[in-house]
Amino acid sequence: MRTLKNIFLITALSLISSYAFGQAKYWEDPKYGPDSASRVKAMENRSVYRGFLKNKNYKDAYEPWSYVYKNAPKASQNTYIDGVKILTWKIATIKDEATKQKYVDSLLAVYDNRVKYYASSKKKVLDRKALELLKYRPDATEEAYGYINEAIEAGKNKSTDIAIYYKMKLAVTLFKEGKKDAEEVLTSYTKMCEIADYNIANNPKEAKDYTEAKSNIDKEFAESGAASCENLIALFTPKFKATPNDLELLKKISTLLGDNKCTDSELFAKASENLYKLEPSANAAYRLAQVFAKKGANDKAKEYYLKAVGTETDNVSKANMLIELANLVNTNMSNPQEALKYAKQAISADPKNGNAYKMTGFIYASVKNYGGDDVSKKAVYWLAVDYFKKAKAVDPSMAADMNEKINTYSKYFPADDRLFFYDLTEGQEYKFEGWITETTTVRSAK
Repeated sequence: MRTLKNIFLITALSLISSYAFGQAKYWEDPKYGPDSASRVKAMENRSVYRGFLKNKNYKDAYEPWSYVYKNAPKASQNTYIDGVKILTWKIATIKDEATKQKYVDSLLAVYDNRVKYYASSKKKVLDRKALELLKYRPDATEEAYGYINEAIEAGKNKSTDIAIYYKMKLAVTLFKEGKKDAEEVLTSYTKMCEIADYNIANNPKEAKDYTEAKSNIDKEFAESGAASCENLIALFTPKFKATPNDLELLKKISTLLGDNKCTDSELFAKASENLYKLEPSANAAYRLAQVFAKKGANDKAKEYYLKAVGTETDNVSKANMLIELANLVNTNMSNPQEALKYAKQAISADPKNGNAYKMTGFIYASVKNYGGDDVSKKAVYWLAVDYFKKAKAVDPSMAADMNEKINTYSKYFPADDRLFFYDLTEGQEYKFEGWITETTTVRSAK
């Protein structure tokens, strides 16, 4: 009975025969060896190992493949592609670590020899070599980084999506290990984004892969620790000046500076304003309002709070924006009358928001010299306490804070003798005149 190996050998010889009659005479082709005898042997081994490989018999494919790999290195690029499959299988079967690493060396050499004999493959081979190295030797980050850099140097704008992502990932890893500086991370980020952008625009078949790579590059950079405010501003300022209305650039500046708490910078403010002009939204306006409020640009902050409120459709979010606007107008712009309007709008938007009532209470407590007599001037504290009570009623978690406020401001109520002087008594209804249009209850200080 014929063995399986014999069957493959017969099949291989049949293939050789077909090759001889159907194509050029392989025994005259120098890529198979220096003379006809070696060329015949190389062709025999090539056909045999490929037969085994077709049936995923990596064990029996190894020896004939090794012969072709060593003796006919120019026979075909498939020798190297097949070698990766065979050696990967072999490494997986070896338990002894020292022996395994010898075969890892052999696997890495396959990539080197492919580049040696097929130089055009360099840009798509060395990044794979880097990944193989990291797979079997995770600590070899510097060596892998070197291979990635070679691949990108060879590929330039046509570098693979895998290469540009790992260039960024390894730059960040080495930075965190103290082996590269922040400038290396910034430079890597800039160049890899440029390559990604080029392929997204000019390589439609793989645009999706490069878009995903770019997203991952952004994430690596944002989490690198090298993305300090100083570094980010230095990186993006010249880009912003060159293309101040580039939508993608503006989104990137806004996101990266925002995520890294660089919102005090002039660059963030300018980029965010330009982004809002191109893509207005409640959230974009709200971020700008907070930026300008922090910078003390109160009119600008108010402008963007109003834009945010005007376009926000979620009432809970709208109420929070209105509370911040009321605080800005009352505290920074000394306009309690207008601030009260926004606080009342917050209550209307979200009646369950305790902070809306608390803010209303603070506004009333901040009013100075309201009315024409000493009781009228202190009557605003009755309203302040009323709203502090409402705050804890709608949000019991605020009870302790509100009780403290109630105790504090109740001390500013008019004294009994002043109530008597103005013919007022405890529990009597009291109606305000002027821009405060509310009604409350007369109380005296305790």
